[in-house]
Amino acid sequence: MRINWHETSVKSAIVLVPSYFAAYTTEKMVWVVPTLVAAGFFANGVSLPSKTKHRLDEDSEAVASDPIETKDETATLENETVGRGELPDT
Repeated sequence: MRINWHETSVKSAIVLVPSYFAAYTTEKMVWVVPTLVAAGFFANGVSLPSKTKHRLDEDSEAVASDPIETKDETATLENETVGRGELPDT
């Protein structure tokens, strides 16, 4: 996984600048902690546009969206499909 340093530094600045400002101006911890929390929520909601291009393989076959709807025909015994952990009656 690659770290996006630009986005990380912007989010860090969003949290740290108001927190340091509150600490410097008030000199009381009672204002710093709520500032940290509020700025953390704000920084979490910020998303910068990504420069990464997502490539799609257009030649691939379509995959079933719901695996339950697909038929599991792993073994057949007297015209009964056996699969999904079921055992045939003997």
